[in-house]
Amino acid sequence: MKRTSTLLILGIIVVLGVGVYTGYTFWKKAANADDLKRVEATLTEYQNKILQFESKDLLEAINAKRTLSDLEGDMIQWSKVIKTIRKTIPTDNGLSIVEILSYSGSTSNDINMNVKTYPDRKDPYFDVADLIKAFEESSSFVGSFVPSISGGTNEDGEEILTFLFGATYVEADPLALLEDDVVEEEGEAVLR
Repeated sequence: MKRTSTLLILGIIVVLGVGVYTGYTFWKKAANADDLKRVEATLTEYQNKILQFESKDLLEAINAKRTLSDLEGDMIQWSKVIKTIRKTIPTDNGLSIVEILSYSGSTSNDINMNVKTYPDRKDPYFDVADLIKAFEESSSFVGSFVPSISGGTNEDGEEILTFLFGATYVEADPLALLEDDVVEEEGEAVLR
C-alpha cells in the first residue's frame, strides 16, 4: 500500500505541476495579449501622429506653393523692363542719345535710373527733354520726371549732363510685346 500512496502522491504532484504549468501558460498568454493590445494601441497612436505630421507638411507645401504662385504672379521680370527701357531710349543715327549708368526698381514698378549724356552731343539739355518725351509717349511708362540735373565737362571741354531719371513701369499687353519684338528684329537701335 505504501507503493500506491507514493504513486498517488507522485500523481497528485504531477497533476498539481501540470495545473500550475497550465495556469502559468494561461496567465502568460493573457499578459502577452495585454502587451499586444498596448503595442497595437501605441502603433495606432504613432500612425495617427505620422498622418498628422504628413498632412501638416502637405498643407505647408500647398500653402508654400500658393504663396510662390501669388508671388510669381506679382513679380516683375526686370530683364523685360530693362529691354523695354532700352527700346524706349531715343536714338540719333542709330545710336542712343544718353547712357544709362545704373537702374533701380521697386515692387511698386517705380524705376530710377542714373543717366548721363554723351559729350559729342550739340545740346544735351534737349537730349534730356527728348528722353522724357520718349518715355511719356511710350505705353510702357508713366510719370517720367527728372528731379535734378548736374552739368560738367570732359577733358576736351565738352558739356556732359548727369541726372536721375524716374518713371513708373506699366505692365504691357503680351501680344503687343510680341509685335514689338518682331519690329525690333528688323531695325534694332545700337547702344554706344
